Amino acid sequence: MSNSKILKIPLQEISLATNNFAKENIIGKGGYGLVYQGQSEKHGLLAIKRLMLGPQGHGDHEYGTEIELLSNYKHENVVSLIGFCGEGQERILVYKYEANGSLDKALQRKDLSWTTRLQICVDAARGLRYLHNYENGIKPLIIHRDIKSSNILLDENWNAKISDFGLSRLALTNSANSVLYTPACGTPGYVDPEYLQDCTLTHKSDVYSFGVVLFEVLFGKVVGAPDRGQFTAKMAKMYYKEKKLHQMIDSDLKNQMNSASLSTFSSIANECLQDLRKDRPTMSRVMEALEKALGYQQGGTGESLGLSSSRFLHDVYISFRAELPSRTPNIVDTLCQALESEGISTYKGSVQNTRKQEVLLEAIKQSRYFIIIFSKNFAANSWNLDEVAEIFKCAKERRNIVIPVFSDVDPSDVREQKGYFGEALFKFDGRSRMGVWKNALVEAANVPGCLEESKFRTREALAKRAAKRIKRNLPPSTIRRKG
Repeated sequence: MSNSKILKIPLQEISLATNNFAKENIIGKGGYGLVYQGQSEKHGLLAIKRLMLGPQGHGDHEYGTEIELLSNYKHENVVSLIGFCGEGQERILVYKYEANGSLDKALQRKDLSWTTRLQICVDAARGLRYLHNYENGIKPLIIHRDIKSSNILLDENWNAKISDFGLSRLALTNSANSVLYTPACGTPGYVDPEYLQDCTLTHKSDVYSFGVVLFEVLFGKVVGAPDRGQFTAKMAKMYYKEKKLHQMIDSDLKNQMNSASLSTFSSIANECLQDLRKDRPTMSRVMEALEKALGYQQGGTGESLGLSSSRFLHDVYISFRAELPSRTPNIVDTLCQALESEGISTYKGSVQNTRKQEVLLEAIKQSRYFIIIFSKNFAANSWNLDEVAEIFKCAKERRNIVIPVFSDVDPSDVREQKGYFGEALFKFDGRSRMGVWKNALVEAANVPGCLEESKFRTREALAKRAAKRIKRNLPPSTIRRKG
């Protein structure tokens, strides 16, 4: 630990920073002790981990490992060790305080956007890629052994940092083929099944754990017991294989997602969870895939971050009534599947509160083409009427294609605002925007080539027709190739 002497901090200074380890300063509990928030004139806000030593020196090894590794491996996406204290029986590690806490806690927040989640995953992947020796040169690679969402910390700007190196192991060489033989350990739910089975540890064991974290980010919940509303890695793979991920994703989050971004993200997450190590990607490839997913979400082609060949974020914006009869959401899902199978990205524009309307208006402006699914109660929500008006405003300005789809409602009912559709609209009689809404509805019903569900044998046939029409008009360079 030749590099660690400069990090030594007196116990008195740490005690002063935590008000003598006051209970009110406890901010967490790690695997080997309590974590306190502290304030130091010299170092600012601190996170102070006070380890509890057990029999046979339990905790001493983890303490030494953390100091050794964090004194020699430094990266913007790895936590910063400010110092340590080993006076008497104390084993204390002092870190820079990360204002937004751990990722597992952040995932409970409803306002954590998909874009922010993607950036967090990219950051964490960069940190783990560094530890796996893709950037740090001649140093031996580090196998973390305990990658999980609670060991990914977030600073005040939501930059992610890998933490808790107590279980980490240095490989014997800096080769990606290094294998260690050591009793399996880690956190249940995250541990590589091959490592559990034969006690062989490689950097691909971390990749498996990171795949679990990616699905946690996608589902907005931590891995654990299904009867407590959690999920397992096996369940995540099943949902992916059966194309049922949408059942696990929060609806608000789902509506933010560019479909190409979701597809790229979920694909690499599933690869990480392959049973055989040889089938899992390296962290270098994981990072590249996550950057591509972020690129799609930010409006680019996905080839590189911040570079866009198009000013449109979405190929198709789908407007529909959120509180629909049970059969109608299937039309939305069927349309999305048909479009995405042709490499066409979609945005589903449903809203239950005014807070989201600004987001959806922006999504309309960022979409190339539009599909509007009319149902009997479509006009019962004034937002849907505003949405149609905005869609036709954009379509006129940019000469975009609009495809109206009529589900359990006749085009004439929409055109003339009669029947059940007219009754739903009537409650807004007297509103200042009624004239704008009626004109937009007439325009929608008069669009040549509208699709009526009653004229197709199946919804799949209707969806395929819509997808082919959109695909014929898309620039070839914007269509994602399958595989």
